[in-house]
Amino acid sequence: MLKAAIFDFDGLLLDTETPEFESWSQVYAEQGAQLSLAAWTQFVGTWIDGHIFTMLEEQIHRKVDRNAIQARHNAIYHRKLTTVDFCPGVRALLPALRQAGVAVAIASNSDTDWVFGHLDRRDFRHHFDVITTGDDVEHLKPAPDLYLLSLERLGIAADEAVVFEDSLPGVKAALQAGITAFAVPNEVTRHLAYPPEARRLSSLADVSVPFLQQLKAAG
Repeated sequence: MLKAAIFDFDGLLLDTETPEFESWSQVYAEQGAQLSLAAWTQFVGTWIDGHIFTMLEEQIHRKVDRNAIQARHNAIYHRKLTTVDFCPGVRALLPALRQAGVAVAIASNSDTDWVFGHLDRRDFRHHFDVITTGDDVEHLKPAPDLYLLSLERLGIAADEAVVFEDSLPGVKAALQAGITAFAVPNEVTRHLAYPPEARRLSSLADVSVPFLQQLKAAG
């Protein structure tokens, strides 16, 4: 029986990943370098740390002012974020799930301020029964900790939930937690090769409550 649907946040509910890639691409171009999509996808679902600067410095053969580069990226990125809305299907699917008695949760590597900030600016936090973020666990995805904690907070077993993810680390985390996983790629992640155990969907707009209920009933 389906009791909960757990969603990743960045790139899945809100496509923050495409504008972030575009922002870093612009910064690279301004420095006379190029950031390929293939290089960027290795960061999707994880923290970029210093690797994004290392790759830039290797291309242009000189050190950069990392603080200045980060500030430039942030300015471009936050300007782009002001126009970002929820991904297709989100605004219809989440209320439909809750109306059907299915709990709705978020499990995100991002920190609490980031997730809550985006939800509150869009008056959307009330659609979720449980929100678990990177602040709540020691090990982020691809470790299963976020999903295991989400199950604990929801008070359900792994076979009573489904997970929706866009990133490879996220899909791996869900599968490691023993939860049925759906991969829903965005423009940045659509070329990824997901594990065969994950069902691939083109959009959350393709998901309905009867579809999920039938899937869990079949088993």
